[in-house]
Amino acid sequence: LEHLTTAECASLISITNNPTRYDPYRTSLDKYGKTGMEQNKYRRDVTLKQMHEQGFLTEEEYKAAIAEEIVLKRGIDEQDKVADCPNEICGFHGKVSAFDKQDDGIYYCPECGEATEIGMNASQDVYSWFMDTVLEDVAKDLMAKNGVDWDSASKETKQAYKDIIGRGGFHIYTTFDMKAQEAVDKIYTDLSQIPEDVSLQQLQSGICLIDNRTGDIVAMAGGVGEKTVHDAYNRVTDAKLQPGSSLKPLTVYAPAFELGMITPASVVKDMPLYYTDGRPYPYNDSRDYSYSRTILSAIKHSVNGVAVNTLDSIGLGYSYNFAKYKFGLSTLTNYFVNSQGTIFSDENYSPLALGAPTRGVKLREMSAAYAALANGGLYREARTYTKVINSKGETVLDNIQDSEQIISEKTANYISYCLDQAVAGGTGTGADLGQIGANGTYIDVAGKTGSTSSYKDRWFCGYTNYYTAAAWCGYDNPEVITMIHGGNPAGQLWKKVMTPLHTGKTSKSLYDTKDLMDVYVCLDCGKVATEACYNEVRGSRVEKVKVYEEDEPLDECECHVTIDFCESCNAVANEYCKKLAEVGQATVVKKSLVKMTQKEVDDIAKASTKGLWEMHCADNYIYLVDSNGKPGNYKGIDGDLNIGVNAPYLVCTEHTRADWLEYQREHGQTQEPEDDETQSSTPTQPTQGSLNGSNEEEP
Repeated sequence: LEHLTTAECASLISITNNPTRYDPYRTSLDKYGKTGMEQNKYRRDVTLKQMHEQGFLTEEEYKAAIAEEIVLKRGIDEQDKVADCPNEICGFHGKVSAFDKQDDGIYYCPECGEATEIGMNASQDVYSWFMDTVLEDVAKDLMAKNGVDWDSASKETKQAYKDIIGRGGFHIYTTFDMKAQEAVDKIYTDLSQIPEDVSLQQLQSGICLIDNRTGDIVAMAGGVGEKTVHDAYNRVTDAKLQPGSSLKPLTVYAPAFELGMITPASVVKDMPLYYTDGRPYPYNDSRDYSYSRTILSAIKHSVNGVAVNTLDSIGLGYSYNFAKYKFGLSTLTNYFVNSQGTIFSDENYSPLALGAPTRGVKLREMSAAYAALANGGLYREARTYTKVINSKGETVLDNIQDSEQIISEKTANYISYCLDQAVAGGTGTGADLGQIGANGTYIDVAGKTGSTSSYKDRWFCGYTNYYTAAAWCGYDNPEVITMIHGGNPAGQLWKKVMTPLHTGKTSKSLYDTKDLMDVYVCLDCGKVATEACYNEVRGSRVEKVKVYEEDEPLDECECHVTIDFCESCNAVANEYCKKLAEVGQATVVKKSLVKMTQKEVDDIAKASTKGLWEMHCADNYIYLVDSNGKPGNYKGIDGDLNIGVNAPYLVCTEHTRADWLEYQREHGQTQEPEDDETQSSTPTQPTQGSLNGSNEEEP
């Protein structure tokens, strides 16, 4: 623009009033019998007259502009391209014709003599990340229209089509939103806004913003800092990145919700699925296991154990097909052979449940997938343009948006509810926008963080009622990301971009709450919690979760057994605990145990040395039953307790008949007859309390 004359600027601005009518390249006659150049000159002269009358042009400047003849070119002459001197001290900027070209083909700066690279592409001007993407999208579609496959085409063929777009006088109608792009550029072009890290490399990032009203891409950044290269490597469209846990909602939870196999209140094991040479799979990020969680809690805290066990229940093939063909994650593959001949498939646990696909995913496609969650389950193609018109006013490409209802609104609501909680109090709190809405109201955000096991990739994919965006952070030469001030840099950048776009906006809920109800579920069986669930030996085993009325658990918990519990030795009370409690020498309270089979006990024993929470490694909360639910003979998790005792639970060994007799002697009470057997310190069978409110015979 800096080299355009006043008349040329007026000609360009005139086109925007009616691009078809005032297109100077149009040679056909319109209904008024005029060419595009004739119509453009009329509109240009009106513009120049207004500029003169309003004082922007002097009389001399006005007459010169009116008299100037506009010369049209197809593309940009090589000598009219612009270039910059690489010497920062010099910084000369001008047309290629101003540089001194020697016989060796090298251009030298006219000011300082520094050698300068002069590109021979369609233009030396550096387009924005968005414009680069538009031109490539149009080139791809034009190639497809001509029967040429983009992925298999040569580099030269691709560039030829881009040149056609750049020089062909096409009018491209884009989905670009200036306000959204300004919010992105304000953060991404200013390196001081990029979160500080300890690496010597520049922390890189990409972000792709979608307008939820249309499903179209409205802004993006393919890297940080000022963009200085034409058609540069774009981390939004070109990079294939490891998504980590940001993939779970698309590969595990949405498909499982859609099958009806889970609700947010479903309880799933947070335990290893299997062991390889003693190593548990999967590891949680915290390297521990909580035994069991609700789906809500698992999503909120990004728990790998629950994700893998849920995936195992819905099936690898179902998950893979859903993610690839419903959510549009095109880079997923079920057959890939590397240079060493090793075969890889994403139809497996780690690629799908832990977010470690063979070839990675594209940031653009992750944005489109999350936008479907924001839009009630309707997946829409994330376009950058809507149509292309040639200089004759003919439609060359009509980019009609493809759309499909890939999940039900109910599933979308469940996912949004869980991801909203993840931002409100889980792994995504760094992206919480807070009270920036109208009148200080909260702007709801739903989203999911992601990180690879080595922390070389960090993600945040999230949405509001207005926009969806996926953001990634990492290095061009991968290394561990270590932040000076902690936190997830992708979430921090997402928040910085989104804040000005939502300030003062009307606050709206991300999911329909009118049909959701609170339920209180048992964390061991997933049924309606009873008093026994609250009063368990490990502590309360109850969680409040929202579900639709049709998904409310109807049956009450039957896995908890209420017993008399001796607090002195943390085991089920025997008869002497109770007698001593009656005289204030022991403390016996009502507690509950949980029914478990021997297999479940063995699973706990195996996980007890692999990070299972200590509370679940205790021996005193288990009520052993067989496969038919009948009481068993419990010997502790490691099988070395309750020696000589036949009971389904751990029995108190601290209070014995001898203790009771000693108490009687000390207090002058009538003593029971003594014999060799009753002198034994082995406690008698305890008296069991109620089982969910009803009495049950002793085992």
